[in-house]
Amino acid sequence: MNSIMYRGKGCAIRTLFVTAIAVIVVTSISHRVYGHEDLPETIEKISREIKKDPRNADLYLARSYFYVLDGKWEKSLADIDIAERLSKGELDAVSLLRSKAWFVGGELARDEKQKQDRLLKSLSNVDLFIRKHPEHPDAFNIKAETLAGLGRYEEAIPIHRELIGELRQDPGPSYYIKHADWLIADKRPAEALEFLDIGINHLGKVAILQDKAISIELSQQNFQSALERVDTLLSGTRRKYKYLVEKADILVLNGRDKEALNLYNKALEEIAALPSTITGKKHIIGLKEQIKGKKEGIKVIDVKQK
Repeated sequence: MNSIMYRGKGCAIRTLFVTAIAVIVVTSISHRVYGHEDLPETIEKISREIKKDPRNADLYLARSYFYVLDGKWEKSLADIDIAERLSKGELDAVSLLRSKAWFVGGELARDEKQKQDRLLKSLSNVDLFIRKHPEHPDAFNIKAETLAGLGRYEEAIPIHRELIGELRQDPGPSYYIKHADWLIADKRPAEALEFLDIGINHLGKVAILQDKAISIELSQQNFQSALERVDTLLSGTRRKYKYLVEKADILVLNGRDKEALNLYNKALEEIAALPSTITGKKHIIGLKEQIKGKKEGIKVIDVKQK
C-alpha cells in the first residue's frame, strides 16, 4: 500500500498511532514526501499542490491529515468533505480521519456537552470504518480513546488491551500509562498496577512506568510496595539522589522519620559530589533547598512530639 513518508517527532496534540493512519491516507502520491517537523509549512506545501490540481481528492485528504495533527480539526473536516465528494465516496480513509478530527475537536471542546457531542460523532465514524475494516488496529485505538473520553471505561479498556496483540511491536510506555489511567478512573487500582507490571516486564526497567506504579501504590497507602519499587529504580541508576529523596518522602509518609533523615542526608552528599557544572544548575539548587526544607519539617514535627 502506498504511503505518506513519516518524519519528525510528532506534535503537540495527542496523536493516535498516526503512522498507520498516514499509510492509508494517500493512494496515488507516494512519490511526495511530507514532513511532520513543521506542520504549517507542510500544509502550505499541499495547499500549493491543490491550487495546481484542485480536483485531486488525495491531496485534500492528505491536507486534512496534517490539519488534524496541527489541531485545526474543523479545517480537517472541511477537507475530508471535499475529498469524499471528489472521490465519490471511494476513499477508505475518510471515515477514519473524520473520526480522528471529531476526536481532536472533543479534546479541544469548551464545555462537557460540546465534548460529548463531538466524541459521539467520532465514535459513529470510527464504527463506520470498522464495519469495512474489522481488523484495523488504529481504528480500534481511536474507538478506545473515544469511549474513554466519554467516560465509558468498561468498554474502552478491553478494546485497548487487545490492541497490543494486534500491533507488530510493543507500543512503548505511553500505552501502559494511558491504560493504567483508565483503570484508575474506573476505580480498579489493583488491575492498573498489574498492567503496569506487564509493561515493565515487556520493556525492562522503564522509570516512567515505575513512577506511575509508585504513585498508585501511595494512593492506596501501600508504602512497602512503593518502597520496593523505588529500590528497583535505585539499583538501576548511577545518580541516585532523585530516588533517595523519593524514598525518604515515602518513609516520612509511613512515619519512619529517622530513616528518612538519613536518606535526605545521603541525597545531599551525592549532590555535593557532582561536578560543579551540574550542581550549579537551577533545578539542582532548587532540589537542595527542597531537601533542606523537608529535613527541617521533620525536626519541627519531632520537637512538637517531644
